[in-house]
Amino acid sequence: MAVLYFDNLSGDPSLDWLRTGLTDMLVTNLSQAPGLRVLSTGRLYQILDELGHRDDRTVSAPVVAQVARRAEATTALVGSYVRAGGQLRIQARLQVSGKVDPEHLRLQEQMRTHCMYPPCFDLKTAQLMLFGLLLMAASEGARFHAIAARRAGASFQELHAVAAMAGLYGGLTVMNLASELLYKIMESEGAKEIA
Repeated sequence: MAVLYFDNLSGDPSLDWLRTGLTDMLVTNLSQAPGLRVLSTGRLYQILDELGHRDDRTVSAPVVAQVARRAEATTALVGSYVRAGGQLRIQARLQVSGKVDPEHLRLQEQMRTHCMYPPCFDLKTAQLMLFGLLLMAASEGARFHAIAARRAGASFQELHAVAAMAGLYGGLTVMNLASELLYKIMESEGAKEIA
């Protein structure tokens, strides 16, 4: 994925820093997603420089296509921002720039299923393990596997134990994320305490 600089449509040059600031923030966050390859901001700058579009005020569709092609990215994230009253409105959209091979997707999903649900683990155990692994990566995806573990019969005590193990190695960030996730799940289920 290539995340392009955002277009400043506000007419306010004091907001120009957001053009690269939003891109930097998104690249940093998206780069943490497992299985997603994201073009670095340094490489984006280099490609735009090579194409002669480094200082363009807006990013045109042909430039997006050229950047994606050079970066070998199948998807580009482009966006803009504008001031509306006292608020700043940010718009972002994905552009698929490459052809997606359905057979590749099928094989990828088959591999994912094979690795995530091996026959030696029951569904609850697999979901608890996935919850812990994603928690260690401080990924919001941990929430989905915690919910799936609950649906597969995991108790809050088991989720808490997995969170404690992940926090032992992942530190305070992981523990804070775990606390927040488990609290939201308990709240959504109407649970009062860990049983």
